[in-house]
Amino acid sequence: MNQHGVQEAYYKSFRDKGEIWVYPKVGGQAFRKPISWCTAETDFQSKELEKVQADIIENHGIRAIWHLLKPGRLSEQQYKILLGWIALHLTRAPKVRNTLFQTNQHYEREFPVEFTRQLLGLRSSYAVADVYTCDSPKFLITCDNPVLEFDIERGGKSILILPISPSRFVQLSSDGRRWQHEECSVDEFVNAMIWASAFKYVFSHRGDVDITKCKEISERFDIAPVLETQSFQLLS
Repeated sequence: MNQHGVQEAYYKSFRDKGEIWVYPKVGGQAFRKPISWCTAETDFQSKELEKVQADIIENHGIRAIWHLLKPGRLSEQQYKILLGWIALHLTRAPKVRNTLFQTNQHYEREFPVEFTRQLLGLRSSYAVADVYTCDSPKFLITCDNPVLEFDIERGGKSILILPISPSRFVQLSSDGRRWQHEECSVDEFVNAMIWASAFKYVFSHRGDVDITKCKEISERFDIAPVLETQSFQLLS
């Protein structure tokens, strides 16, 4: 049975005429697939664990994400639900599982502990959710590992970014201050981070994404994912 490391409904906002453009991270020709294809695997976890995740976390979490696609703020309860959805994907996304867990059985056994660790970390680090909207014609991409966490100060504050549509991403922070980069536009830098975060594929609603530029910016600023702490570090 097909199961998804990233909730299938998350990719709906990135569809183009019912499908999504897929870009291999290693390069090559882009192609189109239904969103049901994205991060689909066969039985990487038990049906019981999948049902619990869907009933308790996913179904409520995706509604909180869709709420942010419209003007307005999350209630305190919606924010807690969003953090649960993010913690799930910091534990279950394919890249994380392939890095932190030796086998599917190891992942299944350790899921409750790792999920709780991620959720407690999010609650202690982030108090504010802010939605950033791109200026047209700029747009955002996403990937098969879409939750991006990185340090903005060495050994200090971190922020977390989740693209929720081609025009919007959510930024979680401790104080609500918007992060900016001195040399790149926010849109370009976030897309470069998304490329660096990707496991195998980058996804978009468009067939003309300059993936090479994303890679170049990522390499230029040494954007390096550190999965041991689920964060990004901007290395000098």
